Amino acid sequence: MSRAIAGFADAERLARRRLPKAMFDSIEFGAGQELTLRRNLEAFEAVEFLPRAAIKHPAYDISTTILGHRVATPIMIAPTGSNRMYRKEGEPALARIAGEIGAVYVTSCLSGHPVEQVMAAASGPVFFNLYMIGGRATTEAMIAAAKQAGCKVLVLTVDMMGAFGAERLASGSFRVPLGASLATALHYAPQLVTRLGWTLDFISDGMRFDCPMWIMPNGRVAGFGDVLDAFWEGGMCATWEDLSWIRSLWGGPIIMKGILRVDDARRAVDHGIEGIVVSNHAARNVDGSPATLRVLPAIVDAVGGDLEVYVDGGIRRGTDVIKALAIGARAVLIGRAYLYAFAGAGSEGVRRIYEIFHGEMLSALRLLGCATVRDLDRSSVILPPGW
Repeated sequence: MSRAIAGFADAERLARRRLPKAMFDSIEFGAGQELTLRRNLEAFEAVEFLPRAAIKHPAYDISTTILGHRVATPIMIAPTGSNRMYRKEGEPALARIAGEIGAVYVTSCLSGHPVEQVMAAASGPVFFNLYMIGGRATTEAMIAAAKQAGCKVLVLTVDMMGAFGAERLASGSFRVPLGASLATALHYAPQLVTRLGWTLDFISDGMRFDCPMWIMPNGRVAGFGDVLDAFWEGGMCATWEDLSWIRSLWGGPIIMKGILRVDDARRAVDHGIEGIVVSNHAARNVDGSPATLRVLPAIVDAVGGDLEVYVDGGIRRGTDVIKALAIGARAVLIGRAYLYAFAGAGSEGVRRIYEIFHGEMLSALRLLGCATVRDLDRSSVILPPGW
């Protein structure tokens, strides 16, 4: 199946064919009427390349460093909750592929497998994405587990204090209890019988919708339904006031994910944060927020000399990666691009989508006259007026 992928659209098509509608929508949806989702894509279309002529280098290199970790690619695998929902091999398979292609893998604290299993499969750097879900006791336990397992960097998501109004999910698909229950089976039955590949995979995995890193006060492992309830209710993310406490527990580098404002970026510098992700949470923050690429130049100009700046949102091809790096990002995070490939064609689908991105990045470097991604700057692109 991975050979059927020639680009993002093919990965999306394979995922749509294999997944029940609710599972597919859980990847595709954006907040509200999806204004920001469209803006993320349109922003990359609005930035133009300005190629250089008659320049040839003996070799081309897309490797970089991310907080001191030498990696073969400026693409990071973004944290997404419970990839086990899409294929039972889940996060360990993704960590293995990330290591093989030389990418940073960011695993979620809401993964379908415990961090110890993820790390056992990894051969490259793994960062741990943290929500302050379940209170400080749960947060402390998650941080301790990530440290003991060998995660290198803590990635704090700070932009989801509540969620409401995803019109694509208005049918209530994700408000029913998720798991091995009669109510769930009846609700999803029409979708399950038409997506037998996914259904048999789900059944063979014991119909697991749990998040083993989150242990409830009664000792029960949290299910993804608990996660969704927490999303709707808000309060899942760390605040500025939590940072010193988190730092005391973690003791290592911290990235804040979910920055869209220059003043928040400067505040991150003041708090000693080592990196930020310019992100609108895959367009699941407030609908009507700006595209991440639109605000990236101002944030890089304000704090790029003080910490590392990364970006996500709307990245669909290798040329999008090059545009973000030319504007000033150190690296990018991809989400839907790898999730569609993983859901549709497994871990080899992820490898395939990366191979496509890799070729597109190298081609863009050649045409822009740059030997390495470190040579990219804003002279390689034309930004829209007002950026």
